Amino acid sequence: MASITGAQIMLAARGTSAVMIGLLGTAMGVSTLVGSLLANKLVDIIPTGMLIADALVLFVVSQVPLLFV
Repeated sequence: MASITGAQIMLAARGTSAVMIGLLGTAMGVSTLVGSLLANKLVDIIPTGMLIADALVLFVVSQVPLLFV
């Protein structure tokens, strides 16, 4: 969550419109809601330990572009 807040602060510092920053927050909220709805089904299909490891890998991969922005 801190990386998203950091991205929002960076966008604000660069003069990005409030609408774009709001869309980022909205996208995070929607993805959190969708993830919480899918979590129950995923736990039934994939072992919990593997699911946690995969989620961490996905998070790391999704944050890599922030290194270059």
